[in-house]
Amino acid sequence: NLPFTAVDVWHQFKLTPEKLLDPPEQAILKAFPIWRGTSGSAPHYDTVLVLDSDEAESTAVQGCRAARLRVIFWLPKVIHQYGLPLPAPAHWPTQPLAYVTWFTRFKPAPDEATGMYRVEPSTSANGSMLGEIVPLSSIRQGCMLVPGRGVWDPHWTAQTMLDE
Repeated sequence: NLPFTAVDVWHQFKLTPEKLLDPPEQAILKAFPIWRGTSGSAPHYDTVLVLDSDEAESTAVQGCRAARLRVIFWLPKVIHQYGLPLPAPAHWPTQPLAYVTWFTRFKPAPDEATGMYRVEPSTSANGSMLGEIVPLSSIRQGCMLVPGRGVWDPHWTAQTMLDE
């Protein structure tokens, strides 16, 4: 039983990734579910790089992990326990959070033929996606994923290819 019935949810946030040589640019990262009552709408969950260890480098993928941004939220400051409103526990995070579903960790070196890193969705033994709640501040930047050689399915669309 959770001591709250709702959380504040956002569907996008602006991020200014660190750039070494170029002027900073804002990126908008999104997590849109399917909207009830709207026909033809598709969910939109951006892929992001999440800081995964203290060994993260400023310009490489070491210490980062690719993930899909599913929900951006903030835990409530007031909870209800025994029918009374109480302050949230002191150990709860006070910053915005994100629920992400993971891709596999990056290998030490990119693929020799393409120069790109290869990742796949991280799944449990029963095939369900592995996910985690992380501080929103641990999202380093957005990233793009492309299908590997020879795996293109003609039925894929931009909205569905990461779900299949």
